[in-house]
Amino acid sequence: MRILHLSEYGIFVGRKGDRIVVKHKKNKILEEPAGNVHVVVLSTRGLSASMDFINLALKHNILVVFAAKSGRPLGFLVPFQAGSAIKTRRAQYEAYDTEKGFEIAKAFIYGKLYSQETLLRQLSRRAKARELENFAFLIESMDEIRDLRNKVLEVEYNNSPFKTRMQLISIEARAADLYWECWKRFLPKELLFRGRIKHPDVEEEVDVVNMMLNYGYSILMSETWIAVFKAGLDPWAGFLHADNPRRPGLVYDLMEEFRVPVVDKAVLNLVDKLGLELLNYIEDGRLSKEGRKLVASSVYERLNTFYSFSDRRLPLRAHILLQARRLSLYLRGNTPQYKPFHIR
Repeated sequence: MRILHLSEYGIFVGRKGDRIVVKHKKNKILEEPAGNVHVVVLSTRGLSASMDFINLALKHNILVVFAAKSGRPLGFLVPFQAGSAIKTRRAQYEAYDTEKGFEIAKAFIYGKLYSQETLLRQLSRRAKARELENFAFLIESMDEIRDLRNKVLEVEYNNSPFKTRMQLISIEARAADLYWECWKRFLPKELLFRGRIKHPDVEEEVDVVNMMLNYGYSILMSETWIAVFKAGLDPWAGFLHADNPRRPGLVYDLMEEFRVPVVDKAVLNLVDKLGLELLNYIEDGRLSKEGRKLVASSVYERLNTFYSFSDRRLPLRAHILLQARRLSLYLRGNTPQYKPFHIR
């Protein structure tokens, strides 16, 4: 799936025949046949697009995404036409209160915990090599997360969607406590990582690692939202996360499988590469413009990293789209099960 990410101030997107033309301060920087492009993401102030480009995008069924500078989607421009999404979405809504919906929720948690265990195994090797303290805790946490992962498979559907989902959420929360505690013990203390914080308050704004994680997850959310939409699914109707008009439940569900291999790995790579220099990317209690570019570059590098899963070696970005399509097939009854993505 060819995606154009345009995020520079002063960018202009236009059209020349059946080609997309991108200029920066009147200098042409890209000319691409519209038939080669699937998604165009516009994510900065001071960026403009012509009506000719809009018409070209609609003609070639190109999804145009308008995103905030955080990476979070603000809206989509899609062609006004009927599609195959009707059957998929009917099946999606019907599955929520059934055992099929519960099995989907289990799969999301299982995949996430599997990847968390794998990443901790990688951290434990580094910890041993560097003779870091708390090596034993890393090993114990890795083993416990493996036990929790197996416990997910033991949870059975009991005709009470709320109660069974709460069991899964409880298991996931315990694994998260262990996982982020390992991060806390592994990362340099000078980075002031206190554990996973989604919305740091004033006292915690110096926590550059959490700021990078939050920014990275926003980028991943945009990528996942595109995949869910492309697969004909309703982004808001999740199976694990509760319905919320401010959070697209299914997008957050599918993200669980890719948080570790895409964002967590990207941030750890930056810590390994730059160490305490990351503190230089904080400006007025937030990530600076350079800091956001740094995280985005690392996350996109991860999205383009090849992984083998289900006998297919593809970039992680392609796996996200494939997982959304596999979910769609499972909901419609075209496949017997939904296999969660994980790194090994």
